[in-house]
Amino acid sequence: MQFSTDKNMDVDAKQFLDHFEQRDRSLIANLFLEGIRAGRKSAPVVVAYVFARAGERMRGQYADAHEVERMTLLQQMLSAPTSGATDYAQYCIDWEALPRSEREKIKQGRSQQYAAAAMQDKPATEKQLGYLSALGYTGPPPGNRLEASRLIDAWQAKTKTNAEVGLFSRE
Repeated sequence: MQFSTDKNMDVDAKQFLDHFEQRDRSLIANLFLEGIRAGRKSAPVVVAYVFARAGERMRGQYADAHEVERMTLLQQMLSAPTSGATDYAQYCIDWEALPRSEREKIKQGRSQQYAAAAMQDKPATEKQLGYLSALGYTGPPPGNRLEASRLIDAWQAKTKTNAEVGLFSRE
């Protein structure tokens, strides 16, 4: 399987992580990546590695009740044939095979999506509204931070373009 930047592939492969609390997902993802970075190249071998590491973590010196609980759940999901663990392992293998620059580009795109989603649910800040006013915006107030941010970007570009035109017209 070739890594795909198709959003549906991304979502399908990562559904495995939906079995876990949000706060535990990065740890679980890193256990898969740890196995791959240690030289495991096939999905079943990566799954076996993660299963073994979960057992080690449960018996570890710092294993508290939460750690035991989440590692037990991880082992259960790794053992369940329909959990998607093997698909997720393959996704991680394909991800690690990408050039670093490509991975960074994909991560940046994802972070922009998450930031936009977070800004949509919050009202525009006083600073955003003040800056829009300073840029000369006189239209209706933006409904949320995302709208305000996009208006600021547009008005900054307009202001910059107007300033450049002004510089060229003086010559």
